[in-house]
Amino acid sequence: MEGHHTTFGPDPKHANRFLTMDEWLQGERLDIPRIKSAVTQWQVQSVAPVFTMNDADLRFEFPQGTRYFDELAGRLRIVGLTDAEVDSLRADDDPAASPSRRAYSRSRWLQALLALALLAAMTVFAFALLTRQSRKGRV
Repeated sequence: MEGHHTTFGPDPKHANRFLTMDEWLQGERLDIPRIKSAVTQWQVQSVAPVFTMNDADLRFEFPQGTRYFDELAGRLRIVGLTDAEVDSLRADDDPAASPSRRAYSRSRWLQALLALALLAAMTVFAFALLTRQSRKGRV
């Protein structure tokens, strides 16, 4: 195995000014050209383990009933249940449904609630504006 790490720094040919600390703290930025300043490379020559390990040493098992999302398979899993049993639970809208599905459902309700609140606010504003205009017309 081998690798490298490249470090960049400001171009020494940069003739324009640099920021002062106060300017930087105030959020000002300059586009200063950058160049490679150093490259560190390495290559592994050998690996000498100081103890032996077998596959069982690296195995981690969840307790029965643990819910987790399998990123490789792209699905919810529950330890001790088959995929078909998990799908059956999800179809019944059991609390075992995936967190992302519940979050999506919650976000849809929140969007609907916010839309209703915005509609109510616009109605109140329009009513107040019309009332104000009608009062101006009477005076």
